Amino acid sequence: MEGAMVSVATGAMSSALAKLGELLHNKYKLVTGVRKDIEFLRSELSFMNGMLCTLADVEDLDPVNKEWRDRVRELAYDIEDCIDLSVARLDRASGDASQSGFFANMAQMLKMTRESLQVARRIKELKARVIEESKRHKRYKLDGPVGSSSSASANKVDLRMCALWEETENLVGLDGSIDDIIRLVMPAEGEDEPSQQVRTVSIVGCAGSGKTTLANQVYQKIQGQFKCKAFVSVSQDPHMKDVLMKICSQVGATVDMADDEQILVNKLREQLQHKRYIVVVDDIWDSDPWKIIGKALVKTSPGSIIIVTTRVKDVAESCCYSHGGRVYDMEPLDDDNSRRLFFKRIFDSEEKCPQELERASEDILKKCDGIPLAIISIASFLAVNVPQSPDHWNKVKESISSPPSRHSKVRRLSLQNSYQENAVSWIKSIKPHVRSLACFVDCCKELHPLTEFEVVRVLDLENCESLRNIHLANIEVLLQLRYLNISRTSVSELPAGIGQLQHLETLDIRGSKVETLPSTIVLLEKLACLFVSWKVQFPAEGFSKMKGLEQLIYFSIHGQPLGFLKELGQLTNLRILGVFCVGVNYDGSEWGIFTSSLHAQCSHKLLDVKLLDETDSTPIPMDSSFPAALAFGHFL
Repeated sequence: MEGAMVSVATGAMSSALAKLGELLHNKYKLVTGVRKDIEFLRSELSFMNGMLCTLADVEDLDPVNKEWRDRVRELAYDIEDCIDLSVARLDRASGDASQSGFFANMAQMLKMTRESLQVARRIKELKARVIEESKRHKRYKLDGPVGSSSSASANKVDLRMCALWEETENLVGLDGSIDDIIRLVMPAEGEDEPSQQVRTVSIVGCAGSGKTTLANQVYQKIQGQFKCKAFVSVSQDPHMKDVLMKICSQVGATVDMADDEQILVNKLREQLQHKRYIVVVDDIWDSDPWKIIGKALVKTSPGSIIIVTTRVKDVAESCCYSHGGRVYDMEPLDDDNSRRLFFKRIFDSEEKCPQELERASEDILKKCDGIPLAIISIASFLAVNVPQSPDHWNKVKESISSPPSRHSKVRRLSLQNSYQENAVSWIKSIKPHVRSLACFVDCCKELHPLTEFEVVRVLDLENCESLRNIHLANIEVLLQLRYLNISRTSVSELPAGIGQLQHLETLDIRGSKVETLPSTIVLLEKLACLFVSWKVQFPAEGFSKMKGLEQLIYFSIHGQPLGFLKELGQLTNLRILGVFCVGVNYDGSEWGIFTSSLHAQCSHKLLDVKLLDETDSTPIPMDSSFPAALAFGHFL
């Protein structure tokens, strides 16, 4: 994930700089002058990157610095996308090295020259944008961050704290979101909960969107069902020892002030091992703290829940990648819910508003842009400090800054229940820039073809029943794809081209109609998480090539090729394994080969194995040489 991860401070800048460096030293013969332009971009972007890091230390920037910061971040995304697409097209133009002959070589040279000229044109366009942003920086004398003073920052009230005690009846517009999150993390009716892995959901949204309030309400509703529980805030500049100690104290682990971070992580793992827990990790700004917290929250506690809140989509995704979870986007309140919340705060009624104040109310709400915290803050001020007259309310309206975010390109798209058909043309216009697509309604027919999302990293299409095989045709062109979830869809066959997705790290096909994996699946050497259904059959050979695989759940031993069962033991990085034993002859070759592979795995890093049988009438035969960590279960 190193190439895909971005920080809250610099966006994709660090990744773009690294890829510019790679482009200077790659195998392609770029046209004259392009290398100098690339070197210029690296030099200018390095300076801009330093400025972004400096600006990140100030939470409340003045408008000029904020605007420049946002424009530079957008520029970094465009540069990274340009490099990724250029390299992919140059690779495609290089053709098949096995072809020979004068005309074949000439055709290949023409293709390479054409693509190289296109790369040169794109680089020059980006260079012009970089020059303009550099001039803008000098023109407005952006010598450093202008924002709150250190003393003001120190005395600033953390409004997220107020969300922890918000009354349920005041949570206008969040009712549905609370139910959505509970459905994501709690087992469905009739589901065999002990067989489930730890469920993770990352709630992502802008400041004031209600992430903390939502997470806390979910926590309050379901915490009584868990043996261990904790709610901890991380914030922008966390002291990790304090964070870990807070989690330890809340879940019942004994700590000492002398404990360092490693000791605290070990104590947490020991305390949570095989216990059903719920932990809310609130307000993560960067993926680095999660690398520590994620290690402490063990995955071998079935039925447990982790809820993360963050302002940064890439941080949300990284938390989910490591624990196989889902990202939940906090959408702004719609117009009706915005009005209800606004009126309830001022008039103690969701409907009542004096006619003479209606126009001013609409204008104020438009500036609040559906952000709950903004609506609550303005409404509370109007209710206490401002006479209820149009003149006074219009003065308040004029003092409110309009929302920023409209010139920006859409990088992350989440289609919710509010999705309308008239948005189809708009979606088509933004496809080239979307890096993350999450679809929570059955509208995939309007997204075809998915290959037009040419820079996409994340495709989360779970429960989109209209998704068919044709929608995944030519998926190999999505060379930057990291995460693909087509669970509970009507897809019945994975395309052979999926093996070309060399960056793919997570593939989830549970509940789909796929019954056979293509032989090319073994080419996915970076795939870390593979989630399948019990009916899926694996290729007969080559599975041992998937050295990056860490999680593999749940497949059936019965009916699998013996070659697959044998090569299973060669996956040295496998940590979590889930297997159905239904129909297995425990005296037959299938079981013997599988247990031999399991013996080999136990000598590597395998931490969690679950073997599930249909009934408890026949015990699963395992000898004493297997570790006690093996978990056995039954269903039905």
